[in-house]
Amino acid sequence: MLQRPAVIDELQTMLSDWVASLGSPKFLGAYLFGSTVNDGGNRFQPDKGDLDVVVVVDWEAVSAGERVALINALRDAKLELETKLLRKLGRENASKQIVSLVPVTRFEIDHAVHKDGVKHILTNARAYDLFKRSEIENLGGGRASPALADVHRTALSFVQKKRAEALSVAPNGRGGLAVQAHDDPVPKEVMRNFAIATADLEVDNDVSDLARGLREISNFASASADWTPLTSTFSDWLEVQRGARGKVPGVISHDHYLLLVETTFDRVRQQYPASDRVRFAGPPDVPKAPPPSVPTLPSSHRLKATFRVTLTDKLGGSKGDILRAVRAARANMRARVEEPFELLFDEETGAAELLAAEDATLDAKTHRKKVKAFDRRTRIAARQARWTQGVHLILWYGATLFQGDEDEIEEACQIAIRNWVSVAATNVPNPGGVFEAFHLDFYPSHGMALSFPANVSAGDVLGTHRPLATLEPMDLAAGFVPNLVSKYLHLVSQPERSHLRDNRDKVFEIFRWDYGVR
Repeated sequence: MLQRPAVIDELQTMLSDWVASLGSPKFLGAYLFGSTVNDGGNRFQPDKGDLDVVVVVDWEAVSAGERVALINALRDAKLELETKLLRKLGRENASKQIVSLVPVTRFEIDHAVHKDGVKHILTNARAYDLFKRSEIENLGGGRASPALADVHRTALSFVQKKRAEALSVAPNGRGGLAVQAHDDPVPKEVMRNFAIATADLEVDNDVSDLARGLREISNFASASADWTPLTSTFSDWLEVQRGARGKVPGVISHDHYLLLVETTFDRVRQQYPASDRVRFAGPPDVPKAPPPSVPTLPSSHRLKATFRVTLTDKLGGSKGDILRAVRAARANMRARVEEPFELLFDEETGAAELLAAEDATLDAKTHRKKVKAFDRRTRIAARQARWTQGVHLILWYGATLFQGDEDEIEEACQIAIRNWVSVAATNVPNPGGVFEAFHLDFYPSHGMALSFPANVSAGDVLGTHRPLATLEPMDLAAGFVPNLVSKYLHLVSQPERSHLRDNRDKVFEIFRWDYGVR
């Protein structure tokens, strides 16, 4: 059973803070799509999943040259975001971008233009609104008329794809728009889409004619030669490319390429003036249901969940009591309750009154009882935080450690907590067993290996490594999981192992572990 990775909440916060902090460009909207939103986020893989972000830009009143500058500024800002996300997710491959960022205009949303032709993304796909910090049903795009001609949709998809490519910078600074060498004055794909954007669909037989595309680009260069420094340098460069005297690079520059891309958008946009009647203003409002007359949650918004440690350092209570505490604590966690459970340590009867008594009123025997009670309190104070952390890890990662339905997960959590208390009482990081497990990502680099007992014959796995997930959940709960919790808490207490803290989701994913005989 999959569980929504806890890191998704932090990623959404990081992305929301980032879009809100940008001074330029300002966005009309920003939305997170994909595996972090679909299926409740359960299928997002923190070690390799992409974050698909669409930002809505008000660029139709901004010149194509200014848009190029905005894309470059956005690329620099995205590079900072990429490096932060690399650290947060603990990824080792810094050459692959984490955020797929696509700027789209209101016109493109109104006509459901997507770079890969997936209209559904802009019409019906569920998303997370990064400004409102809440999930929405869809963007409600695709409502404009008249409909785009297919060739114009193709040209705008090209524009979107190139914007996204220009922003495809990875955490190590590499990536971005890769302009290929070309024999023609400008790259063929640019001439082809410029031809489409400027064609008369009722007259031109070949709307993507390269010669006409180059002619239209030359006309644009001549007309805009004195508009801005960017258009001026492009006009000079193109003249030399077409045979004028001079010496210039033979490959079009990054900024000149984007200039033609954005001008392609302008030329298509100009052919649909009626679309001004439809302007994307955010996702459609969904009427809020009236508040229920009777609260649907307890007034405290917290279920009682208590685990008790006996004087002999065992988990107290019946199996039924512990299962009820497991069930309630996991429900509290899903509700994001800050303290989802209590871990209480038993004391001798009358210990509180004894500790409050004046020493002078006590005889020697009673005073020795007070010292014993004091020692017990001291040990509890030293243990409370670590033991509580262990219980929290087992409950939080129950669905990624134990494969099965909810009843099986609760049963396994009950066994794991009971055995964790026994392991923690030894104060040994890894009490051990005949089998050894190792993490496929973090061993040996981070020491993430441990020994554990299991109800399986050593001869069955002698000389081989097997996926740990092949063991029964109850076997994992009895041996592996308590030792994993103990070893993990020991390692992350060391400054040089802090990387494991940022990659906790990976550590507690059972499918990332193999095991064999020690």
